[in-house]
Amino acid sequence: MIAIKSILADSNRAIFFKGAVGSFAIKFVGAGLLFLSQVALARLCGAEQYGFYAYALSWLTILSILAILGFDTSLLRFIPEYLVKSDWGRLRGIIRTSFVYSAIVSVCISVVGIAAIWFLRAKITAEWIAPLCIMLCALPFYAFTVIRQAALRAFKHVVLAELPESVLRPILLVLTAMLFAHLGAVDATRAWLSQLIAILIAFVLGSVLLLQRMPRASGQSTIHYDDRLWLTTSMPMLLMSSMNIVLSQASIVILGFYRSSEEIAVFSAATRIVILATFILMAINSIAAPMISELYYANKRQELQSILRFSAKGIAVFTTLTSLLIVVLGRYVLSFFGRDFSDGYAILLVLLAGQTIKSFMGPASFLLNLTGHHNLTAKVMGIAVAVCIVLNVVLIPIWGVWGAALASGVTMALWNLTLVIMDILIVRLDPSIFCLLRRKNRQSVTADEKTIAADSIYNADFLEK
Repeated sequence: MIAIKSILADSNRAIFFKGAVGSFAIKFVGAGLLFLSQVALARLCGAEQYGFYAYALSWLTILSILAILGFDTSLLRFIPEYLVKSDWGRLRGIIRTSFVYSAIVSVCISVVGIAAIWFLRAKITAEWIAPLCIMLCALPFYAFTVIRQAALRAFKHVVLAELPESVLRPILLVLTAMLFAHLGAVDATRAWLSQLIAILIAFVLGSVLLLQRMPRASGQSTIHYDDRLWLTTSMPMLLMSSMNIVLSQASIVILGFYRSSEEIAVFSAATRIVILATFILMAINSIAAPMISELYYANKRQELQSILRFSAKGIAVFTTLTSLLIVVLGRYVLSFFGRDFSDGYAILLVLLAGQTIKSFMGPASFLLNLTGHHNLTAKVMGIAVAVCIVLNVVLIPIWGVWGAALASGVTMALWNLTLVIMDILIVRLDPSIFCLLRRKNRQSVTADEKTIAADSIYNADFLEK
């Protein structure tokens, strides 16, 4: 209680603490519901059909990055600034612009994608066609969801930002899939129909929440557009988001070219489990992003480093505990997906190592991006993407799903370590758990200096006497 009171006594830490705890709680519940929903789908569909479903889901994640155009990060950059300046016209303008551009791009991608599948249907495995087409129909609504989440996070409503997708959508997905199960066998197509229905309902609820949390003063202002500034800021963010998603999805996509859907299903299940080791980082990122922008441009570097150090403590504790639990219970948890998934434990451990290192590095990419060094982040990520693709192309034909796990884990660890080094050298701020060790060293040095100073005073008094 005393520790919490001391945290809440500092305004910045209080905002960060409340936002991080709220986001952590909703992500904890959401991660459990997501895991249960994937287990339910895997059991209803079987390994082969679940592999088809998971493959289309990976494409949804990839294509949504293109549809969002980097506005999810730009909203985190500009909304806090417009709130501080009470620039309600541009606040409404950037939100409306992000939805309009995302709608245009996502619909174009969907139309082109469905047309491409239709013309190439003779060369595509029949089981891929329906899930991919339904996924493309869901793409615009999924893109709108990400935009809406970013806007609410920028308003520091991190719990409301994630509530529809983290809690409601997995529940709706399972209920709809179970309804289909009563009507007959659940295949990848019916699983994706369930996903589409869940996305639509969660989107409607999320839109209502955003409208309710818009500042009242903004509704009476004239909309101002600064499209050129917003687009020039969003395009580098789009590039980095694209590379980020390639890093996370390259292994499973390349697996689809070389291996069976059963191996894709095992890799996807292991990936779902290791995400549990990173959701404390995702929770902290949700509230850290707007605060990084606000404190850095207010030239409050010491307060910002204090927030980063505070987040590093939470990351160190929760990531370590979660990773140990996954190591102990991983084989048992994999068995929930079905008999065909029990051989994925070693793959899970390899992926877990890379994700654990990523979590320990803290909000490294956010710190670079939101302090004006996004071009440097893009270069680092470009190299990481190239390394990731090369490793997957080389290792998957030789070792299959083992090669995919190794390529993913190694790239994830090296990429995030490099970003932290850039943060320390260029931004002069450390978002990783290393800052805890450095602080301890500084405290030791300070204690030694105090001891030396006390000895000097004593010696001076002794000489006077």
